[in-house]
Amino acid sequence: MKRVFAILVAFAAATLCLAPSATAQDTWQFRMTPYVWAMSTAGDGQLGPVPVNLDASTKEIVKGLDFSLEGYIEATKGGLLLLADAHISKVHINIAPAAPLTAGKFTNRMVIVSAAAGRRFKGRYDLYAGVRYYNLNLQALFDGFPFFFGGQNAGVDPIVGARVLVPLKPKMAFALRGDVGGFGVGSSVAWMIQPTVTYQVSPKLNALIGFRILKANRETGRSVTDFNKNLFDYDVSHRGPGFGMTLSF
Repeated sequence: MKRVFAILVAFAAATLCLAPSATAQDTWQFRMTPYVWAMSTAGDGQLGPVPVNLDASTKEIVKGLDFSLEGYIEATKGGLLLLADAHISKVHINIAPAAPLTAGKFTNRMVIVSAAAGRRFKGRYDLYAGVRYYNLNLQALFDGFPFFFGGQNAGVDPIVGARVLVPLKPKMAFALRGDVGGFGVGSSVAWMIQPTVTYQVSPKLNALIGFRILKANRETGRSVTDFNKNLFDYDVSHRGPGFGMTLSF
């Protein structure tokens, strides 16, 4: 029932957001932003019966990064707002020894994709509702153990969010975006907040710098009777600065 209620809330919010606007542009406008998110992580996880410390600095993540692909796109027309954001990465991090486990290596394959629809008011205020998809694949290999401890979690969280744009100078603006989601549907609780500053390089191009915090708490497979052999627990805060360029067309 809790999941059904959360989905209905997100649907109702999206319906409200999609109501027509009488004062906005009547042609589609697009903004596409490839970016780099220099994140760090803080939190804990568990793969079966094995607890894993998921704290990692930005330096450790950059050093162990195998690949990363990140981008944001939005479209507006007549007050209607559509947006999508994607983060895809693979990173490996060395694990310090912690009794009773030895040192080892932790690998995190992560896909986080958000999509939402909403309304833009007066060209400055956004309300939106949508979903955030997670696909987390974690593996830990400890020295002296002949096999991996691993697990995967994939699922969707409903989200509701808002953003406000504050002009600072003719070519500079500040924006604050945030959303909350999960509601027990996927994550027990999840939230994101992102302040950014943009500078207009040309009429079609803006430089962007900001900071993002994304908190997720996902768990499946907990069962005391079988020593949690199928447990996947991921309670992590991802945070760090971001840099990008926005192309408008």
